[in-house]
Amino acid sequence: MLEGVAGGRWMEFTAQLIQVVGLLVILAGATMVFVHLISWVFGNKHSQVRIGLELVLFFSVVYALRNPVLEFTGIHALVDDFTKGVAFLWFVSIAFFLDALLKRYVWHGVLFHRGESHVPKLLRDGASLVIYGVAIAVVMHFVYEEPITAILATSGAAAFIVGFSAQSTLREVFAGLALSSTKALKIGDYLEIDGIYGRVHDLNWRSVSLHNPHTDSLYIFPNSGVAEKTILNYSEPTERFKNTVSFVVEHSASPELVSRLVLQSLEQSRYVLRDPKPDMNVMGFTDLGMEYRIRYFFDGDDPWWDAQAEVCNAIWGVLRRNGIRLAIDRHKLQSGDELADTPWSQEPEGRERALVSLLETATLLAELPEPVRQQLAAKAIRRDFTPPECVYLQGEQSDAVFIVASGRLSVNQTTADGDEAQVGSLTRGAAFGFSSLIEDTPRRESVQALEYATVYRVDSALLMELAAAHPQFARLAQEHEESTQSEYAARVSAHLEKQQHHEHHRTRSEILESLKAHVRDAFKPGMLTELIRSTLLRHSEKTILSAVMAGAAVVSAARGPIDDAERAYVVNVLDSLELLHHTDRETGLAVFNEFAQGIADDPDSGSEKAMSALRRIANDHKLSHIVMGIAHGVTGLHGKVTEGERQALEKIAGVLDTSHEPEELAASIRKLSDR
Repeated sequence: MLEGVAGGRWMEFTAQLIQVVGLLVILAGATMVFVHLISWVFGNKHSQVRIGLELVLFFSVVYALRNPVLEFTGIHALVDDFTKGVAFLWFVSIAFFLDALLKRYVWHGVLFHRGESHVPKLLRDGASLVIYGVAIAVVMHFVYEEPITAILATSGAAAFIVGFSAQSTLREVFAGLALSSTKALKIGDYLEIDGIYGRVHDLNWRSVSLHNPHTDSLYIFPNSGVAEKTILNYSEPTERFKNTVSFVVEHSASPELVSRLVLQSLEQSRYVLRDPKPDMNVMGFTDLGMEYRIRYFFDGDDPWWDAQAEVCNAIWGVLRRNGIRLAIDRHKLQSGDELADTPWSQEPEGRERALVSLLETATLLAELPEPVRQQLAAKAIRRDFTPPECVYLQGEQSDAVFIVASGRLSVNQTTADGDEAQVGSLTRGAAFGFSSLIEDTPRRESVQALEYATVYRVDSALLMELAAAHPQFARLAQEHEESTQSEYAARVSAHLEKQQHHEHHRTRSEILESLKAHVRDAFKPGMLTELIRSTLLRHSEKTILSAVMAGAAVVSAARGPIDDAERAYVVNVLDSLELLHHTDRETGLAVFNEFAQGIADDPDSGSEKAMSALRRIANDHKLSHIVMGIAHGVTGLHGKVTEGERQALEKIAGVLDTSHEPEELAASIRKLSDR
C-alpha cells in the first residue's frame, strides 16, 4: 500500500514537473520571439535603453487599463488570460530594459574602448541569459503560480558550480570594471605599478599590460592585482614629467654658490624645462660632504635619459670649471686632486703645431698669411665646454673670435617673443664671433655646446693688430658677418613660421583635451540623465554624431579631395576624444563619408545638408562647443591650416554662434568646464 502511495506521489510530481518544464519552454520561446521581434523592428535606429523604458511604461498602462478595455469590448472571459499575458510581457520588458542598461553602461560603456569590447562574449551572453531567466522564473511563480522549487534548486546548483569555477575570471572582470570606472589609467599613460614603470599598452577585461620603453619589455598585471596596488600616474594631471638627481660636494664649497652655479648652467638647457624651472635642495651633511638634490621637469617620456644626461653634464662641467670637487673618499681610493692634473688643465703636446694646421682650414682665418696664423696659434687660449654650457650668450660684449677644434656647437638667436631658434651649427674648423672685429656691439646670438667641444679663443684686439697689414681681411670679415646675419634672419623667420604652426597645434590639442569632459557629458551621461534625455527626445546620440561628422567633413573637404589618410586622421581625432566610445569606427566613418561625398558631388547642396545637421544642435551651447572644437581638431593635416580650412571654420562658427579663433574657443571651453 505504501508503495502505491509513493508511486502516486511520484506520478503526481512527474506530471507537475512536465507541466512546469513545458510552461518554461513556452515562456522562454515567447521571450525569444518578443526580444528578436523588438530588435528586428527597431534595429539600431533607437536607443535600446529608451525602447526598454517605453515598453515597461506601455505595458504598465495596458495592465492598469485592462478591465475597462475588456469591459468595453465585452470580452469578459479573457480577463484572466489577458492579465497574465500582459504581466508576462511587462516582466520581460523589465528584463529587456535591464539587459539594455547592462550593455549600454557596462559592456559597451566603461569596459568598451576604442570601438572594441574587452569582455568575452560568453560572459556578456551569460549575463543576459541570467536576467531573462530570472524574469521567466518570476513570471512562472507570481503570474502562473507554478511551483519552480526544483528548477530553482537545479539552476542554483548549476550557478554555484559555474560561479565557483569562474571566480578568478569574475574577480578580474569586476576589478577591470572598477579601474575603468574610476579612470585611474588609460591606454597611453605612463605609470609605475609595484615598482614597474611603463606605458599602458592594453586594457582589457582580464589584465593591464605595461610596455617599458627603456627596456623594451612588456609587463602584464591581472586587474585584481592592479586594483590593490598604489598606481603612480606620470601622465596625470599633465604630461609633464619630474625627476631628481642627487650628488655630494666637498664641505669646502659654499652651498649657495653650488646651487646658483648649477641652476645657472641649466638656464640654457635643451631638454630640461625652463618653466617650471629646476630647483635645488640642500639635503644636509654627510661624512663625505654636503648632499644636494636637484629637481627638474621635462615633457613626456621621450627625453627622459637626455634630460638626465644634460643635468649630470651641467653639474660636472660647472663644478669642474669653478674648481669645486665632487666628494669621494680620496684617502680610501688613494686618489689625488683630479682638478689639478687633468687633460683640461694642461695643454696637449704639439698643441701649437696642431692649431696652426687647424687655422689653415678655419673660416676666414685661412686667408691670413702663415706667419700671422702662427702668431695667433701661439696666443690662442684653449677652452672646453660641456652641454648645456655656452661659449657666449646673446647680449654679451663682443671681445673675441673662436675656432672649433672638436665637438659640435649650435648657434641660437632669441626672438622678440622670447623664443629661442637654432639658426646654425658649428663643427671642427669653423671660426665664429667675427662681429667683434666690425663694431663694438653686443653679441647677436648665443653659441652652445651640443656635445663635449674644445675651442680656441683669440682676442679681437690681437687679431686686428696682427691683421692690420692685410686690409682685405677686414672687408672679408664684414662681408662674412653680413652674409651670416642675413642667413640667420631667414632661419629665424622660418622658425617663427614653424612655431606658429606648432602654436596652432598646441592650442588645438588644448581644445581637444578640454573637450573630453564635454564629450563625456554628451555621449556618456549618467543613467538618470540618459533616461531623461531619451524620454524628452532632446538630442539623440545619432543627432550629436551627425553634427560632429558634418563639421569634420566641411573642414576636411575645404582642404580638397578627401583621401584615406584624411579619413584615418579624422577617426583618430574622434577616437582620442573617446567620441566613438559607443559607436564603432565603421559607423562613425560611414556618417563622415556621407557628408563628405555629398559636398564633393554638389558643394552647395552638400554643404547645406551639413549645415542643417549643425543647426539641430546649435541651441545647445555645450554641444556647439564640442562640434566647433572637433572642427578645429581636424585642421592642419599637412602641417599648417589652409585658407580654405579657416573659411570653413568661420562658416561653422557662424551657424553654431561660437568663436572660430582657437584661443578664444579654448578660453570659452575652459570657462564651460569650470561651471
